Amino acid sequence: MKNINLQFYDGLKEEIRDSKSKIIILKGSDIIRFTIDEVKTLMTILQNDPCYLRGTLVIAKEVNKSTAALAVLGNIKEIYADIISEHAVKLLDFYHIEFEYRQMISFFENKTNSGFDPQEFLAIPCEFPTEIYVKLDGLFSKIPSDIKGWSKIFK
Repeated sequence: MKNINLQFYDGLKEEIRDSKSKIIILKGSDIIRFTIDEVKTLMTILQNDPCYLRGTLVIAKEVNKSTAALAVLGNIKEIYADIISEHAVKLLDFYHIEFEYRQMISFFENKTNSGFDPQEFLAIPCEFPTEIYVKLDGLFSKIPSDIKGWSKIFK
């Protein structure tokens, strides 16, 4: 984060809270915003260009354990979460990924608030990020390739 203007960085953290963007990726001087779910975005990037995320700064609306596992696999340098789960914190900490967050919760709930979010639930019993990746790959057999901003990444 040393090369990033802190005022600019704080502005992006505010943007993630107030916009439709779910995830913002900073790679060099490029800033790419995505409105698709954080996990689906990172999965799509890892499947199309496994090295793209290396050394990036990621700002996300929500970071669950699945998102954290993909951050580890993508060699993301640092991740900011507006909201993060305790499970994600443990994983990021174990793999020495720098992170910051505004709010920590025990776990993410599903849309009806009747239990765990499916992406978080499938990741909790897994010990290794690769296990989570395999389970996610099965869950998302078809990921949309029309993610907003995608053409800017892969020309």
